[in-house]
Amino acid sequence: MMPIRIDPSNASADPLSTEQPLNIGVINRDGMPSQGSRSSHSNPASPLFPSETASGSIPAWSLTPINEYGHISPPLPATCLWLAHPDQIAASPSLPSPLDLLHGTRRNFLADKISQAIRVRAIRDPERLASGWLIYVFSKWRATPTMAAFLHIPPFLRPVLLQIQRGHPAAIDLFVFPQIRINLIKSWDKYDFTEVVDHMSCCQKVRWPWGEDILERDGQDNLHIRREFLDVFTRESGWGLTPEFVLPSIG
Repeated sequence: MMPIRIDPSNASADPLSTEQPLNIGVINRDGMPSQGSRSSHSNPASPLFPSETASGSIPAWSLTPINEYGHISPPLPATCLWLAHPDQIAASPSLPSPLDLLHGTRRNFLADKISQAIRVRAIRDPERLASGWLIYVFSKWRATPTMAAFLHIPPFLRPVLLQIQRGHPAAIDLFVFPQIRINLIKSWDKYDFTEVVDHMSCCQKVRWPWGEDILERDGQDNLHIRREFLDVFTRESGWGLTPEFVLPSIG
């Protein structure tokens, strides 16, 4: 296995900038994006949009990633175990309660499984909630692909073509930066993949002020994700990587 750290001089000549915002619509409190611009696939890192088609006339929302990758030695630990229970995911609400993601729940199977997985990571509550929300909406669509579920996924997290063309571990689909997903899909098995996932979870940060509230109450005194926080983490420009993470140069 190759180590995570790679000489930056060998890095991809044209990596995706984590600083530049995408030209996408605003996502409302219910997680639904407003009308945004279409994606051009002259750039392989461009995500698929619902109105686009690929592989003939198949709509983009129905094309799910290939998460089969054959035999490797030693075996890769299972990731995204909740995806093995599509019926229970289908019965989970379309969108999660923020408290269910942060603290777990018996009422929402998917939110509870994601909460359990994230709680073992040494990350702040803003990353815990933001990552959990993104994983939740992606997993809802992945298990039960519909147009409505696809529209809940922010454009930068929607699959790029390579994700539906080449087998790879499911955890790669949850990385927020499309170019990193592409790089890892091309040659993820050359790395200690478990270490890559652990390292990414610690180095991937929401651009949110330290100590700033991430929840707010509505008129009925119920807690929701704060409007401004939702606006930040549902844009690719709202995420960054700490200097400890070196972008893998693969392929």
